[in-house]
Formats: sequence, structure tokens, C-alpha cells
Amino acid sequence: MIQKDDPDFRPSTEDDDDSSESYSGNEAWNPPDTSRRMSTFSEDQLPALPNIQRRRTPRSRTMPPDDIANLPSTYGTTSEEIPESEWVKQKIENIEWDMPTADDPEPIPYTVPFSGMKDIYTGILTTANPIEYFELFLTRDIVELIVEQTNLFATQNLLSNDDVGPQARAHSWYPVTADEMIKFLALIGWMGLVKLSAIKDYWRVHKLYGIPLARTVMPRNRFELILKYLHFSDNTEADTEDRLCKIRDVLDKFIENYKKMYTPGENICVDESLIPWRGRLIFRQYIPNKAAKYGIKVFKLCTEKGYTWNLYVYCGKSKEKEVDVSEKNGYDSCSSSS
Repeated sequence: MIQKDDPDFRPSTEDDDDSSESYSGNEAWNPPDTSRRMSTFSEDQLPALPNIQRRRTPRSRTMPPDDIANLPSTYGTTSEEIPESEWVKQKIENIEWDMPTADDPEPIPYTVPFSGMKDIYTGILTTANPIEYFELFLTRDIVELIVEQTNLFATQNLLSNDDVGPQARAHSWYPVTADEMIKFLALIGWMGLVKLSAIKDYWRVHKLYGIPLARTVMPRNRFELILKYLHFSDNTEADTEDRLCKIRDVLDKFIENYKKMYTPGENICVDESLIPWRGRLIFRQYIPNKAAKYGIKVFKLCTEKGYTWNLYVYCGKSKEKEVDVSEKNGYDSCSSSS
């Protein structure tokens, strides 16, 4: 039986048959012509496909669905390529902190098997005295760097300064050594504990003061000369865009030593601290709820026992618009611990 509703049904017409008879119900069903010309194309003629570099970007399982469209493609290149680190930085800067709720995902288990001082240092320092612990952080290479830059700055200053009088104390300068620099730094630390109104008071012989320690370490003139030329970096190579360029090299070495000695545990704290300072400084802060009120603000990453593992000195407002500085610096400190 012929189905006229069949899409392949084709009744015969005058073009198909010489007969002029009308449709009589006995027309045969003519299937469509399915004959094809044999192709002469071969796979060897296909052009070589380009080698596409596919970029893999980690996706957070807690990311809301509306952010997924903004992720870089993992199946090929995109029209606007951005580095993965830049994309992560942008996402971190736009984080909004909320109090934890019952709907939050399960926290990632803490997998670091050990926290505290590294085993190698624990064994060495079993019977160590406080000075040996202190030398773990103020290492010999830091002292030698300070000595090198201090002598360099003194030489540059004496050669370029024509106003030094014939009786000036600067003419008695001679290069400082590492041992002498350690004594100088020790006196600086001691003066922070024993406070007097002026530096010269530490060398007074009057019975009202009666503090002979400074006189036994080095002469006052020598101490003040070292203090005058004390330097931590080469001024001719300093990065003027960095407000900490004067101490950047030494500060980085201290932070490296902090991280080298100790492994943080699961519980850490990122908070701000204020180093008291009332001198002239462009990024000096005023925080009325602090005990010192005026000083240098520092963001610290600390362990639950109070060990400073990393720090960031706040040098003024961020150049990036609409970025919470405290949140950004807190992330910068934490990101280096991962």
C-alpha cells in the first residue's frame, strides 16, 4: 500500500512519462534518486591542524554559577587572554568576607604533618644561649651587607662633600668591620631598653648616670660616626618607586630567615601592628585606639604562639582603585605561606 504522506512519495508527471493520462490511483511510488558521484578526495589533501595551547585554570567548587562564564576557557584559546595569576588576583581583590554559616562547604583538611621549629634547628639549639637564637635571624650575611653599604655610603659622602672642615670629625672615619658593627647594633638594642634623653648621656661619667657599659664597648665619637653613615642599600641603584628601597634588601633577608626557621601550624592570624615612631615619615600612621598612636603600620602573619612568620610594611594608599589595602596586604602575606 502506497502512503501519500510519505515525504519520499513522488507521483509521476508529464515530464516523467509520455502518457497524458490523469492520476488513476495506480501510479507507482518513485523513490528519490540516491545515486552519487564517486569522490576523488583523499585525507592526504587535508591541511595540518594548528597546535592549540590549552590553558587549564583551577575552578573553585564554591564559585557561584554567574562567575563561571567569566572563567578563561579550558578548551582552547580565548579572545582576551589574561595570565592565570592576574585572574586569581582579581578574584581575591573582589572577595567579600562574611561570617561562616551552616551552608558553607566543608573546609579543606589540614595536611601539613609538622609545625614548629624545623628539626635541624631544634637539635642544634638544644643547649643554645639567647645570643645563638638571635643569630638565627641576624645572620652573618645581613651584618656583612650592612657593613658593605655603610662603608660605601661613607666613601661616597666624603668624596662628594667639599664642605667638610679641616677639624671635622668625618676626617677620622675608617671602614667599619663586621665585629664592630655587631657591637654597634648591640648598643642600639641596649639603648632601647635603657632610655636616656640624649645619646651623649650614655657616655657621661657623672655619678648621676653611672652607666659605664657604653664606654667599655666603643668611644662616643666612633659610635656617632657609624650612626651618621649607617646604610643598608646603594643609593645609586635604589628603586625610587619603592618607599622601602633604603631597607628592602635587609628586610627581605629577615623575612626569609623567619620562614626558614619555623613552619606555621593550622591556626594562623593576620593582623596589623604599629611600630611607635614620631619622626618625619611620609607613611607614618595615626591610629588613636593604639597605645603608641603614631607609628609605622605593619601587617603580620603570626602563629598561634606569637611567632612572626611574615610581615608587610604599609607604605601608603594603594595605587589600585577600589581595593581595601588591609585586605590586599593580608592576602599578600598569606599567599606566600601556601
